Amino acid sequence: KVLVLEAGTPDYNSMIVRIPAGILRLFRNPKYDWQHETGGEKACNGRNIYLQRGKVLGGSSCTNVCLFHRGSAQDYDDWSVPGWKASDVLPFFKASQKDMTDRSPEFHGKDGDWVMDDVRYQNPLSKLFLEVGAKAGLGTNDDFNNWSRPQDGVGRFQVSEINGERCSGAKAFLGKAKKRKNCEVRTGTMVRRINFDGSKTATGVTYDLMGDDTMKVRFVSNIFSKILEI
Repeated sequence: KVLVLEAGTPDYNSMIVRIPAGILRLFRNPKYDWQHETGGEKACNGRNIYLQRGKVLGGSSCTNVCLFHRGSAQDYDDWSVPGWKASDVLPFFKASQKDMTDRSPEFHGKDGDWVMDDVRYQNPLSKLFLEVGAKAGLGTNDDFNNWSRPQDGVGRFQVSEINGERCSGAKAFLGKAKKRKNCEVRTGTMVRRINFDGSKTATGVTYDLMGDDTMKVRFVSNIFSKILEI
């Protein structure tokens, strides 16, 4: 059984979330944004830096600018963590992806649920910017998720969109999964701590429900089987 906990709102299908231009109404919106800021930054004359983070089912995939970018292969290889090399994670990226742009099948999948597409509206100035960048010797890059080459070059990012609407993590995966009998989604629940046993194995989490810090979820047999203790 799987229990998904989200501290924010369940409203990932809101119009301002679905429409990419709605991002202008999502930033610093307390319903959808945690409105995080850094402390005073010396390099910014003591100013705080605003860090937008999604407060909604689907997280920041509901409140970002829809860029579909995995980072570079070196990002994963540099971690030096078993099972997390670029060659280890790429099959999972491909399996989860539905590429609508016909880019290289070596790095993109077509049978997943997370849709990747090109931006529908292209400002003429954007094309001119890319031409100038190429002539200035910056090089070009038509796919920043192509790990056979460096990230250098100017180009257009692909986006997480379905028919021009935002494709968030919630829309791509949870929309289907939460219809299953073995999947339960709870929103408005703030996880307070991870609970460990004597061997430092995570056994569950404790979270707030309507301000009552008494709800516990225990992991059983290393699967997301839940037992609620009140």
